[in-house]
Amino acid sequence: MILEKLQLNFNGKDIPLPSKSQYIKKLILQTEKFLKNIRWKVFWFERKEDQQEFDDGGDDDPQLKILRSDFKSTKTPPTHELLKPFERDIYHLIGNVEFRKIQDPKLLEMGKEAKRIKERKDIIINADKTNNRYGVSLTDYKQLLQNNITKDYTTDRTNNLATINANIRKHANSLKLEDRMEKHSEAEAFLTIKDHKENFQNNPKCRLINPASNQVGRVSKRITEGIIKECKQKTGLAQWISTQEMINWFSSKHRNNPTPKKASLIQFDICEFYPSISEQLMDRSLDFAKRYTDISAEQTETIKSCRKSVLFSNGKVWRKKNSDFDITMGALDGAEAADLTGLFLLGQVQQYLETNHKGSNCGLYRDDGLIYVENSNGPEITKITKALHKIFKNNQLKITVEQTGKIVNILDVTLSAINGSYKPYKKPNSNIAYVKRASNHPSSILKNIPASIQKRLSCISSTEEEFEGAKEEYQAALKTAGYSKELMYEQRGRTGKPKNRKRQRKIIWYNPPFSKNVATNIGERFFELVRLHFPPQHPFHALFNKKTIKLSYSCMINMDGIVKSHNKATLKKAEDEEKQSERLCNCRIPENCPVGNTCLKSGVVYEALIKHSNGVEQKYVGMTGGSFKTRFN
Repeated sequence: MILEKLQLNFNGKDIPLPSKSQYIKKLILQTEKFLKNIRWKVFWFERKEDQQEFDDGGDDDPQLKILRSDFKSTKTPPTHELLKPFERDIYHLIGNVEFRKIQDPKLLEMGKEAKRIKERKDIIINADKTNNRYGVSLTDYKQLLQNNITKDYTTDRTNNLATINANIRKHANSLKLEDRMEKHSEAEAFLTIKDHKENFQNNPKCRLINPASNQVGRVSKRITEGIIKECKQKTGLAQWISTQEMINWFSSKHRNNPTPKKASLIQFDICEFYPSISEQLMDRSLDFAKRYTDISAEQTETIKSCRKSVLFSNGKVWRKKNSDFDITMGALDGAEAADLTGLFLLGQVQQYLETNHKGSNCGLYRDDGLIYVENSNGPEITKITKALHKIFKNNQLKITVEQTGKIVNILDVTLSAINGSYKPYKKPNSNIAYVKRASNHPSSILKNIPASIQKRLSCISSTEEEFEGAKEEYQAALKTAGYSKELMYEQRGRTGKPKNRKRQRKIIWYNPPFSKNVATNIGERFFELVRLHFPPQHPFHALFNKKTIKLSYSCMINMDGIVKSHNKATLKKAEDEEKQSERLCNCRIPENCPVGNTCLKSGVVYEALIKHSNGVEQKYVGMTGGSFKTRFN
């Protein structure tokens, strides 16, 4: 297998110029969403008394209302006579959008790069934890995908999908979401390359992503988030949700250590965390959580029912080997289910440390763990490491202890137990690339990119010296992207008076797409229509005015989206060709097939007798480039 590292001159978030038809198509889509929202607004405004009956069957349960808000309604709001003039004019605006030519060479080159991607015959795979991309032949990709699937999955011969969809219907009925909850989605699985692993070119390690989702996961996500929040508050366990939380935890341990020079760090990684979580481990995690919060039998059943999932690839349905229980990368509540399990494991590790190594503490971010050993020596580090392996082995999990010592790299920072400092870190195989200044983004986004980079680097640098020592590479990447800003260290901490909390208004947003090749000022023309059609004397002026309607530009498809579309189209074409090759005849009456039910074969050598008008006969021998039937017809 050959993995070709692609030297693509773009960031995945860069946006090329769209064609006129692409822009108009998205503008119509965004306009239809907006018009649907204002129709609903008018509908409820005129039917306040009937709202509950129509919306949720008269159920006043606030929890049910929250759950319903997570699912889009399939109902269509009725049109209204007083809205028709506004709707007519806004569609007239779309029909009269004017375009202009853009001569920016960098933006035009971005468009050429997008065209070259679409013309490629291979599959482009994204790296797992870097921004690299690799080209691999279609045959090799399909084999690599097949190997990663068959490692943990087998073809579904028990019609597991039908059982899952029946369970979704059951939950939809119990939650009164029959009109909103859809069946199990059938998105195809795909891979990312773990190019940060050693020798990955010769022995590629991949992460299998299963985006096919069980819609009950939206309900499970809400439930699990609440359980985790309450457990963390009552246990005080250090389960982080960001790099900044991890830094704050590390700094606190260093400040409170009476002998910081004796401290050491142990950084470990849980191997294949998501797919390795068993049903038994999930049960233990739920039992652990029940010590600190109430979890009903119905909530437990909802969480566990989402673990029944299937995978789709190459027209086949796959299920987990030896078990229907599966936590997939891409599940709607996959991260929360893994965090609940992580909280249980973190509790076990912390209990061991408090009992046997006073002053030592552990924290966890998904599958990355860090132990701060307050007063360490060689034998103590070895004991903790052995205990870690044992704790995770007892839960059918494996870990690798990545680093031990005074300095470790974790997430995107380097921590030093010597002086409590920290600084930015990136994986050795990763290249820094930012959205280009010439990208087809709204100017407000491009203007804030350098400031956000500066703020981020300052947050993960303990001092100005650490910032200055790390900024050179980031400054060069910023300059390459076309920005002139000089990165400077920002002192952390709140400056000035805190902002007063403002009352939230019920805003209806209009999100037309932005593109530099559009000459018409969509925003200005839109608000002119709002003022024209909803003047102060209009019955709906209180609903639709400058304070209740806001506009924010959305973005067109970026390079990541173009790569994803290319891969999908390439795989679909190959799948169609395979089906076509398997089907040798499509005659309506098979008995009338001119070549014995093999008319769809390609590369057929044939002989034809040609009779001229003067009576002369000639023989012609040829070979079809496509199917014989195309030539015959």
